[in-house]
Amino acid sequence: MDDNILKITVSGRIVRGDDGVYRFPLVVGEGPSARVVYLDLDASYQPDSPEPTRPLGQEFFPVDGPWAYRGTGVQVKGGNELSLEEIRLKIKHAVLRHDKAFERMRREIEALENVEQADIARRERIPDSVRLFVWQRDQGKCVQCGSAEKIEFDHIIPVIKGGSNTERNVQLLCEQCNRTKGASI
Repeated sequence: MDDNILKITVSGRIVRGDDGVYRFPLVVGEGPSARVVYLDLDASYQPDSPEPTRPLGQEFFPVDGPWAYRGTGVQVKGGNELSLEEIRLKIKHAVLRHDKAFERMRREIEALENVEQADIARRERIPDSVRLFVWQRDQGKCVQCGSAEKIEFDHIIPVIKGGSNTERNVQLLCEQCNRTKGASI
């Protein structure tokens, strides 16, 4: 590899073992044969450091090797013509990009799962027998404010979060109380 080409690879989160020792994820090998091994970091490692650090105490070596930033292990290859400031900035950028991509992926998966749950929830109607029982039990009034205007059937635990269409999980709320509740969930 040309020493002038900088390659930064996010290798994973630095983990803290039950023994209190931080461990750095180091990717060994390339392609399908690559594997991750964990190296123990010395006690001087600070996970909250505002700047990328050399977690294995190799400050006197070239920029190649393991770096740590915001609890993330990063491997650097090449880029020896760059200043230390440039290397640190590029490490920060790589970790930021990695974290944003992970967060975007998490949100997309969550949205997909919520859509699937919403489809299931939309198909299941509260049975008439449950509606009648709840109406009589709650006396046709909002259980929060006592209003009899714009009454709605409300799931105490939302169906999307595992709630059911049973008498124990359904109550009467007025439109305003139901919207207020929905905003706080």
